[in-house]
Amino acid sequence: MLRILLAALLILQPLPAGAFQTPLSEEAVREAYFLGQRHDESISRTLDKYTQYFPIPDYGPQITSVAYLTPFAQAVLASSNHIGNYSAQQAQIDHRGQSETVQIQVGIRFTDSYPALIPSATPPTRGNQPALIPRPSDFWRDFRTTVFRRRQIA
Repeated sequence: MLRILLAALLILQPLPAGAFQTPLSEEAVREAYFLGQRHDESISRTLDKYTQYFPIPDYGPQITSVAYLTPFAQAVLASSNHIGNYSAQQAQIDHRGQSETVQIQVGIRFTDSYPALIPSATPPTRGNQPALIPRPSDFWRDFRTTVFRRRQIA
């Protein structure tokens, strides 16, 4: 099985004040709402602060990125998914009904040494190479992740 070690030290740039606050204050939900409603590159710039990108490895699959989405980042995304009749007040009401969690998203890409098509388990006919079939859709289950929190020494 393949192993990935994820650290919560992904945040490389300063984040908005409410980024790690939980539960989110009404002000933080409003800030997330207005940021999400911009529908421009400022959303990507904000969410990039929650994401670490990785280079293509010499061998195996490429772990392209790991995103650590706090309740604030999730509120920005939720707001950006609403177009039209959606208000800051509605965002606050919607947020009140949800539990706050952290989401960790791992991006995985196929490479030449970890291809999307793999040899079939059925024996090839005489003189032919084995047929190629798509890798199972749940291939991601072969990856193990570990999340840990580094303690701060005061």
